[in-house]
Amino acid sequence: MRYNYRVHNDQYFEIENAVPAIIDKDIFNKVQKIINDRSVVHPRATTSKFIFSGVAKCARCGAPMCGKYGGMTRNGKKYVSLSYYCSNKALGVCDQKNMAERFIEQHFLMKLEKIKIETDLLNDVSSAKDENQTNHKITSLNAELELLEKRRKKWQYAWVNEMLTDEDFTKRMNEEKKFKRRRN
Repeated sequence: MRYNYRVHNDQYFEIENAVPAIIDKDIFNKVQKIINDRSVVHPRATTSKFIFSGVAKCARCGAPMCGKYGGMTRNGKKYVSLSYYCSNKALGVCDQKNMAERFIEQHFLMKLEKIKIETDLLNDVSSAKDENQTNHKITSLNAELELLEKRRKKWQYAWVNEMLTDEDFTKRMNEEKKFKRRRN
């Protein structure tokens, strides 16, 4: 219970447990967490037709782009279009023009094509059915890398002690580099 909270701040004081609690503190904290989580991402946002809303950012001011329906009727047939506008546009802060969803989608797909995804890595990840297999693969790859490092050190030692010629040493180191690149 609080006294003089609004009027006389200099005489403010609280009394703990003056009123018995209606709900348990743990339940109260869980509900507060749910409320905070929902305030960040509205449930409707997950089922929205605007997939880039909030994710796409304005090129001019960096504010999130919001989805907007548009439509027209031609020859008795209705056409609906989806577009995005800068959230600062309504405030008059930004003058970015609306963008069609097709335009954003095409540029998004072009960016995805530029990303190089190695098929071997994807196959390794998809074939690992559970976390234990993934951890086992990581452990075995780290063991392979350690083995490669040991071999490289031995070859360097042999080269320093003139047990290997310069050509042999260069050849072996190049082979190791190629093998290491394939594994990474």
